Amino acid sequence: MTTEPEPVTLFPRIPHAAVVTTIAVALVWVFAVGSVISRHNRMPARTRDLPIPSLPQRPVMQLAFARSQADVNAILELKEQSVTKEATEANIKSVTRGNELDSWYLVPGYVVLLVALTLLIARGSDDEAWWLFRAGVVLVLVLALADLAENFGIARVLTFAGKNEDAATWARLLMVASAFVKWTALGLIGLGLGVVTSLQQQTRRPWLTALLLIAGVWMLATVGRHVVGLLPVTPRS
Repeated sequence: MTTEPEPVTLFPRIPHAAVVTTIAVALVWVFAVGSVISRHNRMPARTRDLPIPSLPQRPVMQLAFARSQADVNAILELKEQSVTKEATEANIKSVTRGNELDSWYLVPGYVVLLVALTLLIARGSDDEAWWLFRAGVVLVLVLALADLAENFGIARVLTFAGKNEDAATWARLLMVASAFVKWTALGLIGLGLGVVTSLQQQTRRPWLTALLLIAGVWMLATVGRHVVGLLPVTPRS
């Protein structure tokens, strides 16, 4: 009579309680840092509507996806006669500070959160555990690198804006391309982890499944909607 081998536990020396605690602490950290960053990213000195209708009305997100220099000018309110120099400088200063906080505090925080969450979920999948964990970590690393590249591009665009100059094309393209990769990777992580948790029978977490699936679908839909908005419209004959 043969007995089935015991399922291999990923990183058995790390207790379950430690993984859950890490997720809880990282989640609090991400929300706390995110709330501080959001105050800067709202750009309180702004006075006009944002120029990209296919995206949420969030100034820094629209800046990251800027379709042209005109979008950058509109978001930062550059070269506007009705906008004071002080207001423009306040906009640039707000985004610069939010960008720095994102790179130094938010990115490391969500990397720890997502890796720990991936480990927790992967432990519920016996044979596929290592494959799922490795795939998840790779996506998290892609997300973090894209976010840092996006922030670097934003920083360069802001440097040009502070001199009242048009941004270098490479800086804007780096910013936009990295933003697409970042939001796509984030959506895939949420969707992928949500699908995995929905298929696990022994460790069902319906609330976590729903949260991950909703977040993943929303992020991918946001990027998809923006891509559709970029497509040329063919006039009807």
